Amino acid sequence: MTFPIMPQTLQRFLIVGMGGFLGANARYLIGVWVQQRVGSDFPWGTFLINITGSLLLGFLFSLFARIAPADNLRLFLPIGFVGAYTTFSTFENDTFNLLNSREWARLLFYTSGSVLLGFFSFYIGYICGGLLRRPI
Repeated sequence: MTFPIMPQTLQRFLIVGMGGFLGANARYLIGVWVQQRVGSDFPWGTFLINITGSLLLGFLFSLFARIAPADNLRLFLPIGFVGAYTTFSTFENDTFNLLNSREWARLLFYTSGSVLLGFFSFYIGYICGGLLRRPI
């Protein structure tokens, strides 16, 4: 069974893929950098990545609602880059490892902190994106 790919569709896949390539590599580099500096007793790398990714996504959603960028930019940044930069699957793996090791305080901080700070960061990013387009 073959699936014909139209040139425009292929272009969109490549744009998302390029953003994803950059986002995944940024996630890896930042994660390694953070873990080397603070150790691996707690998943600080994933925590920081998901919080900053939430901030960036909120910022982009707010900004894009006001400036209506080209579809390619919407594909590249929020879907490709941020989608690959943030990592829910790693969050779940880290949560499982903390649960499995019975580190209850760390587990509670990590899960609740990730969700609450992630949402708060998204909201702050959304507000900041909106401020860019307001007249001074």
